[in-house]
Amino acid sequence: MHHLHDSLIQIHSLNQVSELQAKVGPDYLSDYSASLLEENLAGCVQKLILEYPYVDKDFRSTFYNDFSKRHRQIDRNSFRVHLFGENEKYFGFVTLRNTSPFNLGRGYIDPKALSIRPGHLLLTRFEVHLLGKTYTVDAFPWMQQDANISR
Repeated sequence: MHHLHDSLIQIHSLNQVSELQAKVGPDYLSDYSASLLEENLAGCVQKLILEYPYVDKDFRSTFYNDFSKRHRQIDRNSFRVHLFGENEKYFGFVTLRNTSPFNLGRGYIDPKALSIRPGHLLLTRFEVHLLGKTYTVDAFPWMQQDANISR
């Protein structure tokens, strides 16, 4: 498991998802979840900022009710991956948790940052705090379901 305690890492490469997976490790970004990101993030996403440790309120609740009782080591903290475009345009974030293969936690992603056009979405404006700045993103909240939790 890779630990980047109290770190922010910027990724500016053409292979952003591959580099992200190399930084966080396969426990936090499985090949399956990495392929979902790679296939669905649009080219307008030019920079990723990686934040660890991040306390994701939704995952923390699930962690204490389920994951902490499993017979494997699962980190209660998450990585938060911020998506940026040109001129510091903020496209939102997705969290990564070490619940392979379903690593994608809570995400607020502007549909403009997705390569697919999902039709009609009811969006809500969210405020996101990073490095003393407040960003806003209009998004539909989403999270990848863990097979054990959703059964």
